[in-house]
Amino acid sequence: MSAYPNVVSLSPGMEKVTNSAKKHVLGTMGVTDDGRVFRYALNGATALAPGHFLTFITTPTNEQSVTVAHAIGTFAVTVTAAGISKDDFRDGYLVVTAGTGIGEMYLIKGNSATASSVIVVDLYRNDKLLTAWVTADTDVDLFQNPWNGLVVCPTDGQQLAVGLAVATVAASEFCWVQVKGVAPVFIDANGQAVGLELDEKNLRQSLNHAGQAFVDTAPDATKILAGYRQVLGYLITEEDVVDNEIELCMIDLT
Repeated sequence: MSAYPNVVSLSPGMEKVTNSAKKHVLGTMGVTDDGRVFRYALNGATALAPGHFLTFITTPTNEQSVTVAHAIGTFAVTVTAAGISKDDFRDGYLVVTAGTGIGEMYLIKGNSATASSVIVVDLYRNDKLLTAWVTADTDVDLFQNPWNGLVVCPTDGQQLAVGLAVATVAASEFCWVQVKGVAPVFIDANGQAVGLELDEKNLRQSLNHAGQAFVDTAPDATKILAGYRQVLGYLITEEDVVDNEIELCMIDLT
């Protein structure tokens, strides 16, 4: 048992276990004895292979100026939202983005399916509304948990990586994904000079291979543009570059 009650202690091998049934709140932190850090996640519709960085769908559901007023202390709120299934937003976040209550965020316990163009969002009893919602100006967004429905990072380099797959994970399975520590990562060395050593080189999202990490080298216009992409971590091995292979890395995502 971890000294922190909401952190799961992972004995060797537990980080590779997958399940069809949910065991923890999505995003729960897990830590191995050697200090590697993981987050509990739900895979999307495509199987995952180890060594690849993962992201999630970022489009929120929003309601501009809520249509139902709610008092302070409410823990079941009504939000206009079309096409939502039951518990799509479980473990996600309700954020007041404008107007009265702006800046407040609540963890979502669950939600109903859309009925008559609205859903009911259940909040935790000790995390109920701090500020009354006003129909004149309160705007809210609903966000799925960042570890809900993971997919391999695409090659546009624009999506936020939230974990690294450390095992083969079937579609729609729950799993642990690594966010800190030593990890085996697929490296994109496409176009690099043969024999370039990889010791402690900065890693960013690849634009060549989905889910891989790109090694920055000498600065030029292309590398400057690469500087706007997310830093994934650092290589800690030292050997010749070979494209599309596993190398040992230190990742640091969140």
